[in-house]
Amino acid sequence: MTRRWTTSTPLLAALALGCASNPPPPMIGGGTPERAPSGEVDRADEVRITLANSFRATATLTRRDSIILTLPDGRSQLQRMARSATISVQLAGDGQLRVRLDSLAFMPPLGEATRDAIGTTWQGTLETDGIHGLRPDRRNGITEELTAAIQELLPAFPRAGARTGTAWQDTTESTRRVEIFDAKDQRRTTWKMDSATTLEGIEVHPLTVRERYEQLGEGKQAGRTMRMSAQGVRSATYYITRTGMVDRIVQVDSASRLITIPDTRQAIPTTQVVRTTVEWRYR
Repeated sequence: MTRRWTTSTPLLAALALGCASNPPPPMIGGGTPERAPSGEVDRADEVRITLANSFRATATLTRRDSIILTLPDGRSQLQRMARSATISVQLAGDGQLRVRLDSLAFMPPLGEATRDAIGTTWQGTLETDGIHGLRPDRRNGITEELTAAIQELLPAFPRAGARTGTAWQDTTESTRRVEIFDAKDQRRTTWKMDSATTLEGIEVHPLTVRERYEQLGEGKQAGRTMRMSAQGVRSATYYITRTGMVDRIVQVDSASRLITIPDTRQAIPTTQVVRTTVEWRYR
């Protein structure tokens, strides 16, 4: 994956100037919020958040898909799918990430393919600009598609951390499994840290994401080659605690796709909306 990183944050620049005589800010980790100097108010919005540098957790992902197909006769067909997965996540202090698929369910069921995927382990590295080098020890359509979901479990985050109002951007180029298609994927993402709020009695800092992407891919189904082009938008909120733990993720991904079958010269426009929630529990 190729990633280009741009921080467009006047606040970060001001912090860098104001702290020139102090030691540089920590790398990802350290999860302990800064204390305000004596005599100042330690307000939630003034706390700099950095992602925790090590933890063990269980994440439960729930995803619901709505797909509208435009048939050759002009009629529309609505398809609904759902899936849920429970995964174990372990992050070591050196950034090494290990993820294991503990359970997986599809509706409608996929049978043996689902059972074969359970127990798959992914390994990668968490850096300030996201997860790198994520690879499963088993390869099939399900595990390759899950790789993209795992890639989004932890956000890209500035080296110096973030306070309320901090915003940054990055662009990525990668390959991604999209259902039956192996696709080239290009994304431009804007991140922003919003004001602290309370979620089920826990103070959290919402990190909002707005991402636009384009995809171009090819796959096979029933022996036929199929091609896909897509444009979409992903909107997500990561709720992060003061100690740098992701508590919850709420995400909506909307895409317009054109699927073509070269052999028959058939074109099938589709619109897909994916709603995903992730609940974290730390050990």
